[in-house]
Amino acid sequence: MQKKNIVGYSVIPLFVIFLYILLASQPIPEEVSLAPHWIVDLTALSAQGPETPPSQGVVPFKSGSFFGYIGVDGKGGGLLPVNGAVTYSRNWWIDFVDPSRPITLRNPSRTIQTPIEQVPGYPFFLEDRLFFIDEEQRSLFRYTEEGKFLWFYAFPGICTGLSSGTNRLVAGTLEGLLVVLDVTNGKELYRFEPGGSRRSLILSSAISKNDTYIALVAGLEPQRFLVLEQFKNTYKVLYHRYLSFNYRRPVWCTIVKNEWVLYEQPEGIGIFHLFSKKFWFLSFPEKYRLYRIQKIGGTEQQGIVGVLLSQEKNHALLTIRLPDTILGIAPYEAGETDLTTVQDTFYLSSDTRFISFSFIEGR
Repeated sequence: MQKKNIVGYSVIPLFVIFLYILLASQPIPEEVSLAPHWIVDLTALSAQGPETPPSQGVVPFKSGSFFGYIGVDGKGGGLLPVNGAVTYSRNWWIDFVDPSRPITLRNPSRTIQTPIEQVPGYPFFLEDRLFFIDEEQRSLFRYTEEGKFLWFYAFPGICTGLSSGTNRLVAGTLEGLLVVLDVTNGKELYRFEPGGSRRSLILSSAISKNDTYIALVAGLEPQRFLVLEQFKNTYKVLYHRYLSFNYRRPVWCTIVKNEWVLYEQPEGIGIFHLFSKKFWFLSFPEKYRLYRIQKIGGTEQQGIVGVLLSQEKNHALLTIRLPDTILGIAPYEAGETDLTTVQDTFYLSSDTRFISFSFIEGR
């Protein structure tokens, strides 16, 4: 029996409405056009999971009780059974109840199922690599795709966040220390303490895919935004900026295209260009200034960014062409929602719907 992957006439209008809202809020510039690809009804997918991974690759989705993978072309998808919490990447997933129980590392089609008996903490993925962090957030463990222990690192404090590049990993601590590790062997390559504030802590840190740049939001009274640039075997401060606010929680910070830094600010987002050292502040439309940033996803080539804003069940997807052009905004209601980017394509889940679209330069 052929699986039903693409939704029928009953939900196509929802896709049309979604795209209309995305376009209607603010006209898309003439040199950019919106390209919708597909919409999938998650309730219509097979409960047996993807049979064979599509040749073009898969993208994961997690929306409420729905979890699984679907081909980047919208075909060949399926739901996967989850008994507890789930952590996943594009090529691997794990469901787990608590760190004291054995777990199984699986690929999307479940043709590979690797048991891990001794679980050192909570599992998670960075750039498709498997890590564990202990309950106190003081110890990091790296495992291979074969479920073998690779290395261990003890943080000099409580870890507040992790980010992975191609060969390096950056971590911040509650005590205000930033460390850079070799992702292959766990060796500490560099450590940095920003200082300059009444209280030292790292609220957020990010490393570029090419490992060249590190961005962080650090300190209290005052709070600072800093960018470090690799210089031979170390890093040096490229830019720093005193901030007029003092977050006391983790904040969003990410690097897009090895060129742009985006970080959370009250009522908007700070944007920094690594090459020109220019800074922009993009204010959210007034209706959404009290919304919280849930996710930031950037395209790899175009420099178009999706910012997912949330306030309880009210959400809005803001699309930006860097540095400061709003392409559109789509408000919607959902119990569960998430945003994923693969190369230059956006994937948005909203309760039982999974939508794929992109932007094309030129008309």
